[in-house]
Amino acid sequence: GLLYVLPYAEFEPDFAFVLEMSGEVVGYVVATPDTAAFEARLAQSWWPVLQERYAQRASEAPLDMKVLGQIRAPGNASEELTGRWPAHLHINLLPVAQQGGWGRRLVTRQLAALRDAGVPGVHLGVSLQNEGVCAFYEKMGFRHIFRRNAIYMGQV
Repeated sequence: GLLYVLPYAEFEPDFAFVLEMSGEVVGYVVATPDTAAFEARLAQSWWPVLQERYAQRASEAPLDMKVLGQIRAPGNASEELTGRWPAHLHINLLPVAQQGGWGRRLVTRQLAALRDAGVPGVHLGVSLQNEGVCAFYEKMGFRHIFRRNAIYMGQV
């Protein structure tokens, strides 16, 4: 939550949507219309707080190591992405919500919010271990941009 949920809820609440089933949150989609400005804001007021809080924290599992690494040395999206696709989004669904079109509905809602804000393009990253989900994004109109530490896709 510290990387892919809370900063969006804090700084971009108009682009943070949750999916509830039986009163439980089972998914979310978050975005920012301006990745570069969002990253600058995180660098100024989000990362320093987390870096201080977790300065002495040792990783106990591989996922801890990854999250702590991102907190201690956060990266920025390349200008190659933000030039044409200035917005970005993240989506996550629990297994119970991964069928029935819920992902499509969340992404559609988010894309509408970004369009309403005048955003000309949006990108997202797909983990190399989750490449199969690219077909879902292709059906949603996203196209491959490049593949590096992740698979980057965009839609204009």
